[in-house]
Amino acid sequence: MSANGKAVTHERIFVANWDSTIKPTMVNSFRFQWSRDLETIAANGTAPSVTLTNIMNYGLPNALPRPAFPDEHRLQFADVLSISHGKHTFKAGVDVNLVHELLVNLFQGGGVYTYSGTNIFSNWLADIAESISATG
Repeated sequence: MSANGKAVTHERIFVANWDSTIKPTMVNSFRFQWSRDLETIAANGTAPSVTLTNIMNYGLPNALPRPAFPDEHRLQFADVLSISHGKHTFKAGVDVNLVHELLVNLFQGGGVYTYSGTNIFSNWLADIAESISATG
């Protein structure tokens, strides 16, 4: 089993704009945005991560799964008022951008076993035997 995972991105975006002429010399522009960006990465393997140095890796990778990396919600309101007076144009406005972001990325959450040196297989088999006897 490989030490990687499937990446999925879900993006939803809605934007609305409303321009209005209040007087011939006064224009207002209002903009609204709602969006969500959810990125996930699932793991192909199960816990724990096992490495046999220079031979193979399998199981749950160190940084997977990532159920929310990120899960971002955004609400934005922007309003600009433009006034023309003679050869001059004056603009004033406000932009409120509310962002809620959740990051879930538990590093080495499934546990990690690394075997190196001359006793790789004997150490590995001893840990498997110990796990079997503990659950049996």
